[in-house]
Amino acid sequence: MNALVRWCLAHRSVVLLTTVLVVIAGAIGATQLRQQYFPEADFPFLVASTSAPGLSPAQVDEQVTQPLERAVRALDEVESVQTIATSGNGQIFVELAYGTDADAARQEISAAMGEVELPAEAEGVEVEGGFTDQAIFNASLASEEDPGRLADIAEDVSRELEAIEGVARVDVAGGAEERYELDLRGAALDQGLTPDALAAQVRAAVSEQPVGAVGAGGSNTPLIVEGGDVDSVGELRRLELAGGRRVGELATVRRVSDSGESFALTNGKPSVSLSIFKTDRADEVLIAEEADAALEAARGELGAENVTTIFETGSEITDSVQGLLLEGVLGAVFAVLVIFAFLRSARSTLVAAASIPTSIVFGLLAASLLGLSLNIITLAGLTIAIGRVIDDAIVVLENIYKHLERGEPRFRAAVEGTTEVSTAIASSTIATAAVFLPIGLVGGFISEIFFSFSIIVVVALLASLLVAVTLIPVLGSIVLRPPKHVVDSSQSRLARMVTPATRFGLRHRAVTILAAVVLFGGALAGVAAGLVPVQFLPDSGTNQVAGTVRVPAGTSTERLREQLEPLERRLAEAEGSVDFQVAAGDAALSGDDPVAVGNGASFFLSLSDDAPVERIVTELREFGTREYPEDFEVRQVEQGPPGGAFEATVYGERESDVLAAARRIDAVARGDDALVEVSTNALQEQRQYVVELDREGRRRRGPAQVQAALGALVRPASAGALGDDDVPVEVRVPERMLTSA
Repeated sequence: MNALVRWCLAHRSVVLLTTVLVVIAGAIGATQLRQQYFPEADFPFLVASTSAPGLSPAQVDEQVTQPLERAVRALDEVESVQTIATSGNGQIFVELAYGTDADAARQEISAAMGEVELPAEAEGVEVEGGFTDQAIFNASLASEEDPGRLADIAEDVSRELEAIEGVARVDVAGGAEERYELDLRGAALDQGLTPDALAAQVRAAVSEQPVGAVGAGGSNTPLIVEGGDVDSVGELRRLELAGGRRVGELATVRRVSDSGESFALTNGKPSVSLSIFKTDRADEVLIAEEADAALEAARGELGAENVTTIFETGSEITDSVQGLLLEGVLGAVFAVLVIFAFLRSARSTLVAAASIPTSIVFGLLAASLLGLSLNIITLAGLTIAIGRVIDDAIVVLENIYKHLERGEPRFRAAVEGTTEVSTAIASSTIATAAVFLPIGLVGGFISEIFFSFSIIVVVALLASLLVAVTLIPVLGSIVLRPPKHVVDSSQSRLARMVTPATRFGLRHRAVTILAAVVLFGGALAGVAAGLVPVQFLPDSGTNQVAGTVRVPAGTSTERLREQLEPLERRLAEAEGSVDFQVAAGDAALSGDDPVAVGNGASFFLSLSDDAPVERIVTELREFGTREYPEDFEVRQVEQGPPGGAFEATVYGERESDVLAAARRIDAVARGDDALVEVSTNALQEQRQYVVELDREGRRRRGPAQVQAALGALVRPASAGALGDDDVPVEVRVPERMLTSA
């Protein structure tokens, strides 16, 4: 160490220039860091979903989810698989071994599921991430006028949003779509006409049909007959089919506009929801800024009051990062003031304080080189490091000053003063770094989250050691001056305050050690007894509230809208309410829950900054318990990974035993005052019609024939799209005929 210190003192200009260059490089690197609220973590969780309209829950389970589950379980990295089958929908939840590349696993699982032979009703399988695949920006375009115009504007905005760097995809949901509905007349049904048959005749009448080829000049030219040109309800009614009958004679025709099973209402108005999902390592703050700019065109067409940002993570990240930066700066300032209070020398204070920015810049430079982001975890590491990186500099500086008091030349005082304490500060700093280093290297989820914290602290600590034995001696030899009057430090005011306590400890060693052990044991006992709350990360609530409402399975979209009207009024009347959205189907915001909202809806409430969020959540929970006893959940939106909840899965050989056990667990959980919003899907039931064939029916028809015949009646049939706008055509049996059967 002596040789290093001498070299630095002999080349002071090189040391100072190198320090300046490192500070500049670190400052530039810090400006390039991506801003996030929380470090990126690869949660080993995937969700696969598929739709199979017309299939019962039992059929979905047997024909869709079970075959898909078997295909997934055959993969090596899969830890567990859960499936949920509902009417016309199936979901498969896949937990992967920790450390598995989620993107690679998603592709492998998608490929495995793609090889499974599914029934014709299945519309493909979509595999998405679990907690990590969350929207970072959601905007709403609302209008009570032309739904087609709203859809066109949403499509234009979606294309602009997808062009933003770092955007993986933009999901558009809600809004109304136009279609032709052909309801079969009773007479046509009596004649044996089915939706599939009429749909086929309509397609044949409006599409081009090749009828053969004509030979001319030694070549065969295809002969095609063009279909009818249909662009209105009247033209569709008059469309002549094979056999000379017109569509209007066989079915009632109307052009409707609705949202199907998906809808979104923003501040009470029909709306289209736009959700932005980012790519890995994208800057959420920049995406939010550019997304807001992309909405300007929509504000001009619909009015600013009809274009609402439901939520975005950019502003919360900026506020959190700036808040921690301010705390770090204040911490550094207070540290310098404390140093000055003890050293009582502006020169010494400035020399010691130089280690703070220099060491911190080393940490930021390491973060930039490693591709880390600026988030609350890295900033917490920097804040902790600020209080420690100055220690080595103070020890070295104080010892150099001692040698100057003895009358030694500045060069010798710097060399001897630094060398004498170098072993002590090196062992202390390396030991401290060794405490933080394993946090980021032991593996697992905790390590993945706190890797940046560990690296920042360790690099800053080691940098402070390097600064203490290189830069501090150089600055000390330049700035420090020998004192004019040597003061006995043992007679200082601080020494007179500390000495009695030190002497008491030395005279009563057993008492001192016993007191330390008791205090340490008491602290551990307090944590073990639950006196100190234990949680993964502290709450980081925002001024936003989100939740879900579940209604009895099988509830129609129209009935669901009616049931949600009290919730809309309650959200609008909430204290400090700014904007709110209620959505169902594809438009629902699932929030922290990786399971999409099924038989129900989601809601989102944005509040003013001074709104009492916790009280509003409590009031909404009480309201939901009364109004929606089936299942109602509400929470304050938190930044970072989901927390504060747990889930238990009951397995068993017999369904009746599983349901009974789940109901008992549900009852016990509901009786615990510490738990809120307890729910279980074991209590969800759905009414269904069951057709049983008698012996004669099985002999004459057979189950397969009956299933095909009934399926053709109850499932709407697509007849393609008509007109320049490609309006879809749907043929079906009137609902009144089905429900009255």
